[in-house]
Amino acid sequence: MYPFDVSKLSRHDYVKFAMQMKPYLKPRMSGVNRLDIFIDGFEDYLDDAGIKGIAIRGFSSDMPEDEAKEKIREQLDKDIPIPFLVLNHNNRDFKDYHWHWFILA
Repeated sequence: MYPFDVSKLSRHDYVKFAMQMKPYLKPRMSGVNRLDIFIDGFEDYLDDAGIKGIAIRGFSSDMPEDEAKEKIREQLDKDIPIPFLVLNHNNRDFKDYHWHWFILA
């Protein structure tokens, strides 16, 4: 999915990749603040890059803990990375807490 040399990560290549991803995950007035925006953009990138065979399903921090643990274990047991989108909560009472949204690939 990353079109540059993963064994030699560099700032230069990362910036080039970020610019390639920008059309797919372009910030809105409120940022990329929902999981569906992230998933839709990432799926569009995969399609345009010709990457097939990856199914993306999202789950949020409100998933029951046991179910979340099982999904994470399944991913790790298959050596599949667990990308995630970290969102700030809109309620000021939770200003120090970040919601983690996981993507299953």
